[in-house]
Amino acid sequence: MTATTNNNRLIGHWSTDWKQIPIDENWEKDRRFRAALLYMIYNTSTKTLPMDTYPVRITADSVKAGTTYLIAGGHAGIVCQIVMNGSTTHPVQTLEANLPTRIQRMGTRNFSFPAPRHDRIYGFIKFRWPIKTGDGWRYLPVKEHPFYSEEQYSPAFTKGYADYSEAVEKRINPEVYEPNEKAEKMIDTLTRRLKDRIPVVLDGNKKCHEIQCPEGSRFWEIYNTRDRDEFIGVMANHLDEIIKKNHLDRDAIIDKMAKIRLQISPDRFVTLLHVYENIKWLSSDPKATIEARWGLDKCGIIAIQLKSARESIAFIQHKYSETDCNFAAQAIGAQQDIVDKMTREAQKSNCATGSH
Repeated sequence: MTATTNNNRLIGHWSTDWKQIPIDENWEKDRRFRAALLYMIYNTSTKTLPMDTYPVRITADSVKAGTTYLIAGGHAGIVCQIVMNGSTTHPVQTLEANLPTRIQRMGTRNFSFPAPRHDRIYGFIKFRWPIKTGDGWRYLPVKEHPFYSEEQYSPAFTKGYADYSEAVEKRINPEVYEPNEKAEKMIDTLTRRLKDRIPVVLDGNKKCHEIQCPEGSRFWEIYNTRDRDEFIGVMANHLDEIIKKNHLDRDAIIDKMAKIRLQISPDRFVTLLHVYENIKWLSSDPKATIEARWGLDKCGIIAIQLKSARESIAFIQHKYSETDCNFAAQAIGAQQDIVDKMTREAQKSNCATGSH
């Protein structure tokens, strides 16, 4: 086990910095292991990843679970699954997390990273192998690793494809699916994901009525469905694109979704069609009502978004209107767009919006 620290120091299983700390046969109670692990966590980051990794060719035999993707800004994701049957938006499925460092539930996402820069090791990467040389350890040279390739940095990599994401998709799974078959598979995936969401929403609703579940708390992390809902939203949008692009029989697909029922509580059902048409009104907040969690309280969600945007405008005006007027104008404009959009939605749905 090897890692490069922020100060370019190579540490690993041979390191003796913690030799004075007692060990335990049970690794979970091993104080030496925990001390070394904490040191590594606090002295490495996604910014040190290029020193511990090498770029790989983009093929089904090299991009597998465990492969990492790194972008120039420092964000990284890990490939958790490759789906080859056409039932997802992209065959590469990733897991990602954000700061701060904490235990958190991560959801599966469709690959959606930008094309990598070529001035450093970015893009799809794997970890280098440590090898023993004499009395010490070092990394195997980058170019001697299996699957090593810099093809993803070449302009030729995306030639003939719409973008980098499509180039990756077709290299890993070149099969072309018949549009109706693709739509059927995506409907099945949406149904399965939504059924998996039901017990999370119900348990969260019960738990967060018993105790407080503020954002960032342990139970909020467990029962919020933000990542799930993002994935479901991407799938719904992609299904819509497939229907439009291939001129599929929309009425037949709508009819099929209208017949798929989801039991969201012991005495209540919604249809897949309802979720598909109201995806943006689903609340991910575990403190929200069951109705809000399933898009049955559109006016309530509109009110929340309007309140949040207006509070943001007031804060920006107070904080930055005199010290940074250019930033204030830009930030207020973005929030005002939300206010305008939600106001139009409220008017269409006959919702009360409150005073401006």
